[in-house]
Amino acid sequence: MDKNSIINQTGFGPETFDIENNKIIFHINMTGIPLPEGNCEDFVNYYSPVIELFLQNKNSLDIEVVWNHPFECNMMLINGEWWFKTAWDFVRKYNLDPSKVTIITGNYRIFWNYQKWHRAHEQRNPLFNLEVYMQMLWCYAPHIFNQDRSTVEFNYCDIDADRPLEYTFNTLNRVPRRNRMHLFEVLYDRDLLKHGLCSFNEIGHSDIIGGMPDKYMKQLPIFLDKPEDRSPDEWIYNTINVHQYYPEVTDHTNHYAPILENSLVSVVAETSYGLPETIPEHHDSSRWYPYFDEGFITEKTFRTIANGHPCIWVSAHGTTKVLQRLGFKTYGDFWDESYDSITDPLDRINAVADLIEQLSKLNQTQRKELHNKMKPVLKHNQQLILNLTEIPKLTWKDYHEYLKYVL
Repeated sequence: MDKNSIINQTGFGPETFDIENNKIIFHINMTGIPLPEGNCEDFVNYYSPVIELFLQNKNSLDIEVVWNHPFECNMMLINGEWWFKTAWDFVRKYNLDPSKVTIITGNYRIFWNYQKWHRAHEQRNPLFNLEVYMQMLWCYAPHIFNQDRSTVEFNYCDIDADRPLEYTFNTLNRVPRRNRMHLFEVLYDRDLLKHGLCSFNEIGHSDIIGGMPDKYMKQLPIFLDKPEDRSPDEWIYNTINVHQYYPEVTDHTNHYAPILENSLVSVVAETSYGLPETIPEHHDSSRWYPYFDEGFITEKTFRTIANGHPCIWVSAHGTTKVLQRLGFKTYGDFWDESYDSITDPLDRINAVADLIEQLSKLNQTQRKELHNKMKPVLKHNQQLILNLTEIPKLTWKDYHEYLKYVL
């Protein structure tokens, strides 16, 4: 049965699934079902009407099933358990071949999470295929972005331009995630904000260890470049990143350029830090923490790299190693990147602050000298993004050959 017939009989929207011969692709984020941290509604059996029609006159063991969720990294729970259990129940119900089932995610920690669960519950059965897509890169890699739309000429920073580098770092933050709020506290306590170009456009109420003291709350928000008469959301969606959301837009105005060109390094506080955002619901229950062992590399990283700017990450540990596996060069030749291997979240963010403090001791001439030394790495990374023709991904092969040894 073809896609249109299934849509007509079930009422499903065309965006919720795709069919490729004997393959059916379920787009999890298009169901309309909320997918929060912790418990979600049953988005697996949501697709039961679709699979039942698709399997008519087909041998179920020949069917490939893909659960597609590359724009997110959160490991969803159904009925208080990893959703892997519900997916396996689905596979059994419809007599599918588990070796032909694929989960696509943005979470590079899924190999450990799924393997741990599989060994406890399905050890004698084949593993699902796992693929980690760097989907958030799509809007900054010109060949990929321009495949299905009018051509956009990307106006990235010229690495060879004479950059003023008046500041040591920049850190640009909007959604007040716990790692970002904790970063602000540490920068404030160490009197490092004066060395950086910083924005914290929304006020968060929790840091890594719990509720934020009032002394920090009173300092926020900090707007770096937003006009007074516009909200952060409107400014970002309709001006800063407008090309991502409106296909008719063909101009790329690089609003980040003045900030990047005036700072030595970008401190990228990624979407995931490997901890739950919800407090206090999960804060006091250690059993929840394994569910939040996530790693996610987003447009915040890829946009910065595409502009020829080096990064220090406030993110899940292992970010540098994953990027290296994808072909990027990180910055261990220029400063100590051992912070990225620290598993304890407080120790990791303190190590990042130590590094920022060290770099803040450089004067403007020294910053320019360091930037010149980094140019070959910066150009390599920028060119890698400019040349990409498909979204980079990680598979079990990357896990067994590399990731399990370095993370």
